[in-house]
Amino acid sequence: TSGSGRALAHSFLRSGWGGLVLCAKPEERALWEHYARETNREHSILVVDGDNRIGFNFLDYELARIDNGATTDNVVSVLLNIIEASKKNKNANAENPFWIDASREFLSNAIDVLFTAYGRVKLADILKLAQTIQRSEEELQNTEWQAKSFCFQTIRTAHQNPVRPIDKEDLEATADYFRYTFGALDSKTRSNLVATLSSLISPFLKGKLRSLLCSETKIVPEMTHEGAIIILDLPIKTWEQSGIIAQHIFKYAWQRATERRRQNQKTRPVFLWADECQLFTSSYDSEFQSTARSSKACTVYLTQSIEAYLHAQGGNEHAVYSLLTNFQTKIFHTNTDNRTNQYAADLIGKWKQWRYNQSSSTGSSASSGISESESKGWSSGSSGSSGASNQSGYSYSNSGNKSTSRSTNNSHSNNQSSGSQEVIDYLLQPSFFVYHLRKGGRKNNFIVDGVIIHGGQIWSNGTPALICKFLQR
Repeated sequence: TSGSGRALAHSFLRSGWGGLVLCAKPEERALWEHYARETNREHSILVVDGDNRIGFNFLDYELARIDNGATTDNVVSVLLNIIEASKKNKNANAENPFWIDASREFLSNAIDVLFTAYGRVKLADILKLAQTIQRSEEELQNTEWQAKSFCFQTIRTAHQNPVRPIDKEDLEATADYFRYTFGALDSKTRSNLVATLSSLISPFLKGKLRSLLCSETKIVPEMTHEGAIIILDLPIKTWEQSGIIAQHIFKYAWQRATERRRQNQKTRPVFLWADECQLFTSSYDSEFQSTARSSKACTVYLTQSIEAYLHAQGGNEHAVYSLLTNFQTKIFHTNTDNRTNQYAADLIGKWKQWRYNQSSSTGSSASSGISESESKGWSSGSSGSSGASNQSGYSYSNSGNKSTSRSTNNSHSNNQSSGSQEVIDYLLQPSFFVYHLRKGGRKNNFIVDGVIIHGGQIWSNGTPALICKFLQR
C-alpha cells in the first residue's frame, strides 16, 4: 500500500486519469484524499459514503440503456453478480449450478414482464412476482385469486395495456414460463428458489442499501471517463456484507461501461483500484482483464498473499490462477507466505547461471623423539707354557658402547582451489522474498523494495525481474 501502491496512485493522479476506488478499510478514503492533495486533484474526488445522498440506482441505470440497444439480460447479469457477491459460501443453493440457472431463468422472465407492463422494474416487484404465482391450475382459474395476485395482474397488463410493448411471441413465452414452468415446480423447489430470491432482494428494500442503490441516481460510472475519482467509502468494517455487495454492483457497472466506450486518441485512461482486493473479486474479472488494455483501463489489485485469494474463492485454485494470469504486471514485496514466494520464483523462472566455488585448507604437524643405547659383556680366554699345565677362565669387562639420539620433525601445508560451473536454477530463490527485500519504516529510511515482473519484458539487467525501491514519503 505505502510502497508500489503509493507510487502507482500518484502516477495515475498526476497523469489526469479517472478512476474507481473500492474501500475495504476505513482509512482508505482519507489516504486517497491525501494523494489528491499531493497531486492537485482534490477537485476530481467524488465520495459515495451512504450519508451524502449520492445514490446510484443500478436497475434504472441498466434499463435506461435499453433504448440504445441493450437488453434486459444486462439487468439479469447485474443481479446474478449480486448473488455471487453475497453468497460467500453462505448459501448452499447458490453454489449449485441448478439454482444459478433457475434464478437466471426466473429473473429474465420477471424483468421482461415487469418492464413490458409498467416500463420500470423494482426489486420489490420481482420478489412480489415470485411470491404470488399460482400454486395449482385450479387456483389460476379462481377469479378471487386473480384479483389479488400481483403476478396475474402484471401478466394481464402486459397483454392488454403494456407501457413498453414487446413481440407477441416473446410475451407468450414469458407467460408460459410462469404458468407451466415455475407454476409446475414442486413445493420444496419453489420455496427454495423464492428463498434464494428473497435473500438477494431483501437487503435492498430497507436501510442504507435502499437509499444508496434503489433511489435517485446522482452518480454514474461514466463520470470517471471524464476524470472523476469515485471513492466508494463503504468499508467492510462498518458496512459489512452490504458494503461488499454495493461495491460489487458499482464495480461491475463500471467495468461494463468502460468496455462499452468508444476508443480514440483522446480517450482518457482510467483505473480500478482495490486494496485487500480478495474481498471484491468476481468471476467477471478475468473476462474484463482480457480486454482491459484495449479499453485503456488499468486494474490495480493489492493483497497480502495468494492464500488470501484462495480463501475468498473457497479454495478454487483454477479461478485464482486464471485471474492472476490476466495481470501482465506483478510486483512482489517482502512476504512470508510459502505459496506466494514459490509462485514468484516460478514466474520469474530458471535461467543459466554460473555457480562459483572456492576452497582452502591449512595444516601443520610436529614430532620429536629421544633414543639411547648401552652395551656391556663378559669375555673368555686361555693361557699356558711349555712343560706346564694349561689354564683357562672367564673375565668381566666394564667397558662398552653407549649412544643417545634426538629427532624433531615439523611440516606445514596450505592448499587453495577455485572453480565455476554453469547450472540451471531459480533466478531468485523463494527465500529471497523473505529475507532480502526492505519493508520500509524508519529503520529502512522509509524505502520499500519490490520485484517487478511484466509479461514479455526483459529489463536493463538482462533478466525478467527488476528489483526497485519505492519511497514511502
